[in-house]
Amino acid sequence: MNKLYSNLKIFKHPNKLLSIKDGNVTPPIMVRIKPTNVCDQKCYYCSTPVKATYVKNASDEFKYNDYLPWRIMKSLLDDLYNMGVKSVILSGGGEPLVYKYIEDTLRLIREYGFDYALITNGWKLKGDIAKLLDDASWVRISADSSSLKNYSNIRNIRDNALLDIFKNIREFNKIRRGHFGINYVVHKRNYKEVLDSAATYKCLGVDNIKFAPLIDKNLDVGYHKNIKDDVSLQIKKAQDMYNSDTFQVIDRYTSPLDTSVVFKRDYSRCPMIQIVSSVAANGKVYLCHDKAYMRGFDIGNLHKDRFKDIWMSKDTERIFKTFDAKKKCKHHCVWDSRNRIINEYMNMGDDNFI
Repeated sequence: MNKLYSNLKIFKHPNKLLSIKDGNVTPPIMVRIKPTNVCDQKCYYCSTPVKATYVKNASDEFKYNDYLPWRIMKSLLDDLYNMGVKSVILSGGGEPLVYKYIEDTLRLIREYGFDYALITNGWKLKGDIAKLLDDASWVRISADSSSLKNYSNIRNIRDNALLDIFKNIREFNKIRRGHFGINYVVHKRNYKEVLDSAATYKCLGVDNIKFAPLIDKNLDVGYHKNIKDDVSLQIKKAQDMYNSDTFQVIDRYTSPLDTSVVFKRDYSRCPMIQIVSSVAANGKVYLCHDKAYMRGFDIGNLHKDRFKDIWMSKDTERIFKTFDAKKKCKHHCVWDSRNRIINEYMNMGDDNFI
């Protein structure tokens, strides 16, 4: 089950790796789409300027009311299908399930046969929307508490809202065919609940719960200094107690604090910007979702050009060839560990057999 999060999945696409190594631009394997910036929750740590009480000015080009018009969403999906893109992920931005064209979008994604997935807060994962997600490869709910009161306080929503999430999880569990998991972002308001939350969500019937640290470009890793040992111990206990053939506790908290959250790169080539593209609610195509809404990291605008023309343009080819991660990426990188593996592979000589 943990293979869902494996850094080695890219090696199922050797032709893509070869094209990057040879300097040829080919379609991305996956595109992450942020259909809307609107959200029905207001998490205190959210990195978007309108909602944030914790982070300020984290996203240069973020506007809360932005969303992708249907003509752009349809054109985008048409292009991805015709280009041979394999996978589509819907995420935020805001909450993808409040997007006004979400049902039309899911129907078209299914019609085209994409391998598709969703990251959601789970509040609208019900009814017709849930039915349209029954064959998603995976669905992950962002839920960072198992306490009704603390969940409401963290997300600035009405009391007992978590009961709605619990109900939606139980009901979706009855119809879903793909992986179903929980993303739990660890911060100072919820770190004491790690062990209890693993137990709670296991009982609700999901496949896994992934613990990851709260990290953004304005947050020094020292934020976790006084809680890291406690959290890591709870995660280890949860793994010992609850890991089985049907449920896993996934630790993306402990080691990432020592590696991938380092706010600098020691390599220049970033293969992942050619493997996974990101389209934001403002219609811009960004180098990756870590760079979404950051000025200077877009490669085109879908309000002006089609995705296929942006991706296959000479300008984009030049950006891919000249992009220097050492100079450009002085902040958290979600793809750091994958870039390291791919770069090591590409730097091997053809005669390195032993």
